[in-house]
Amino acid sequence: MLADNSFDEKKFPSVAKLLRATQLADKRSIILNWDPPKDEGEVIIARSNSMIDTAEKLFIADSLGRYKSGGPNGAKSFYDYNLKPGTYYYAVALVSDIRKREVKLFANQNYTITPIVIEETETNPSISNTPDFDPLPLPSGFIRDIQAISENNFIRISWNPPARATAGRTIYTIYRSNSPLTTLPLMQKATKLAEVGHPTNSFLDQSLEKSQTVYYGVSVKEGKGEETLPLVDKESTIRVFYVRNKNSDDAEVITESSPVSNPNPNKTTPEVKPDPPGTLHVRGIGYERVGKGVVMTWLGPEVTDGSTVYSVYASTRPFNAGTQSFGPGMAVKVASINHPKTSFYIKELKPIEDLYFGVTVKSSSIDEDFNLSENVSYFRFDFDKDLVVPSREEVAKQEQKPNETEKKQEVVSNQSYVAPVDLKLKDEESISVQGTHSQSTVVFDTSDSDLDLILRETFMKKKFELAVYQLESYIKREKHGHLLGKAYLFLGISHSKLGDQRKALKYLQKNEAKSFSPERTDFWTNQVLEKLSRGKS
Repeated sequence: MLADNSFDEKKFPSVAKLLRATQLADKRSIILNWDPPKDEGEVIIARSNSMIDTAEKLFIADSLGRYKSGGPNGAKSFYDYNLKPGTYYYAVALVSDIRKREVKLFANQNYTITPIVIEETETNPSISNTPDFDPLPLPSGFIRDIQAISENNFIRISWNPPARATAGRTIYTIYRSNSPLTTLPLMQKATKLAEVGHPTNSFLDQSLEKSQTVYYGVSVKEGKGEETLPLVDKESTIRVFYVRNKNSDDAEVITESSPVSNPNPNKTTPEVKPDPPGTLHVRGIGYERVGKGVVMTWLGPEVTDGSTVYSVYASTRPFNAGTQSFGPGMAVKVASINHPKTSFYIKELKPIEDLYFGVTVKSSSIDEDFNLSENVSYFRFDFDKDLVVPSREEVAKQEQKPNETEKKQEVVSNQSYVAPVDLKLKDEESISVQGTHSQSTVVFDTSDSDLDLILRETFMKKKFELAVYQLESYIKREKHGHLLGKAYLFLGISHSKLGDQRKALKYLQKNEAKSFSPERTDFWTNQVLEKLSRGKS
């Protein structure tokens, strides 16, 4: 049978053209090629053991999937691998035509008339998704720009494909988890939702029934090759707050907010680059003077679990030479701290000319990495920072309250701390550190700080509107991660108390808030999500 001479492309813009089926060199696989219809949409690829020359035959044929048609990423080819012996015919039709029962079929245009015969073989070759033909260039390995939106009561996940993804060959696997998907141990906790073939670049999750926080991720593989795991945060995996409205048939999807912009354009902050694959680093390291000692705080890496451990090091030289900065006589390990603790208190430091502190990270699956960045994962301690000579009146007041002073000292002494450290590394001497603990809890007196003054005068007195006003002004000028996290937490709680749950969630999902108090932040996040699910905005 020849091509249908009655086919006129202008009259039938929804019909695919020049469909061709070719058997590959492995004798078990077929490649389809066609020119897409002018009308955009989705096409269905159908397969049958008899010619698909009527609409009725099309409706009962095997469907090989739905694929986007038209545009730069539209489907133009398809690989049908590892076929059993038999005779095969194919057809390509627009989904919208099938739904409207308006399918038009033209021989050698949108259906094949020449059968492809897969014959029996004497041997039983091993099944492979990599047939014996010149391989196509592999895609880059990861999808990009993963997005999540609400679709009625469901969540639609979409993504941009790798640069060289191929229809029928590139496969996307969609995962969902209650934990991040950026390490292999965490990936083991994930639920595999589905596999879809390129050029499909979205998936509708219809299985969520209640408000919750979930992580979605999409991996890439070629045929039956290996998946590209683990995934890349905010590129191939995303955190989603799913808010189910109980009083209506819809839901709200809130994705993780972007990082806070620098409120002072004249003040530069170090650029924090994503961790290279297989490494972990802290971010936003900083410190506060507390008497003769110091409280240092930091933000954990984007991905942490129960095995994450921080190591605090001290040195008289910057930690800018990689592993050489941690050699014998160069640095001393002051403490090891288990996540979620992200702070450490040293009761007293003796002044020396130069003193640096750095923090490394490791977990059960990722080794410690010693490539630190200044003011990101290590800092120079300034002995003159925040030192104010007390006035005579302040000294007199302090002398009049010996019991209160002793009480404060008792509170501090009950915390994990390092006794006075004498760092003398100039002669390659080792450092003797007394009182080092494997876990460190920090509670220090900030009763006279601006933040606690705000909280005492507003939040503690249940003046939540005033608390929101003053805290929003405070976070614009605060740079210290520990104090910023505390402000975010109470700002989120204040918005929740005022009934604005969406604004509350905006601040509670900040990394700084989670680092300041993971338990309280999770508690209030769940409270807010529950209120949102009941329709309280």
